[in-house]
Amino acid sequence: MEHESNKLLAKGLSDLSSINWWRAIAVGFMSISNPSGEGRGRLGEALRELSFLKTRQDLELSSVVALLFFHRLAENIDYEEIEILSNLAARATERASEPSLLLCAQFHLYAGIHATSNERLCEQFKASRSLIRKVIEVDTIAETETQKQAHILWAWIQLSSPMDSWHNDGRDVLRHLDGATCGSEESVWDLESLMARACYYELMKQYLSALDFLNQAVALQSWSPALLEKAKVLVHLGDWEQLPVP
Repeated sequence: MEHESNKLLAKGLSDLSSINWWRAIAVGFMSISNPSGEGRGRLGEALRELSFLKTRQDLELSSVVALLFFHRLAENIDYEEIEILSNLAARATERASEPSLLLCAQFHLYAGIHATSNERLCEQFKASRSLIRKVIEVDTIAETETQKQAHILWAWIQLSSPMDSWHNDGRDVLRHLDGATCGSEESVWDLESLMARACYYELMKQYLSALDFLNQAVALQSWSPALLEKAKVLVHLGDWEQLPVP
């Protein structure tokens, strides 16, 4: 993620603050997951960037919550700073816009994926769902782009949860992906929706259906994760002829 963020920054895109936020998150996760390797000594770098970015209204909540998360996992915990950030997070949640709430929900999703225990995973996913519920009603059809993103994010939380918690009734995942269509078939065919549907069918071991959605994702955008997932599905299918040659 840090590498991709650096590439976008090098292109001089207009939304530099959001890209810097993602870069800081990547550095933060690297520092806690690999403290003796590439991430050694870089947590301070992430904390400084997030402290600066929290002054931006659209990034305030997500930056404060990320700061709280990383401070709690620091080698030397600053309890006074944690108390300050906890109070700030409560106030920031009350005034956050819907896109800000979803960005924070995304952070909780990634924090859950990186969790070292099932208890922490469930805690982070619960926090993510709580924020998403401020944007959408679970059983409604999206009427705006933000609500569409909320439904897709909810589906990703389900897909990232332990399989025994949802695979017996995977219709919940598809219901949210269908809810993201805004009532239009064309809305189904965006990258996030295609990848989520492919992931669902791959987890259900319906590899031909997964391959269909991955082919559409690759056609939409020749994107490395889509290509990697396609290679994995082709291996499951034993279709060696379609595997990309290095």
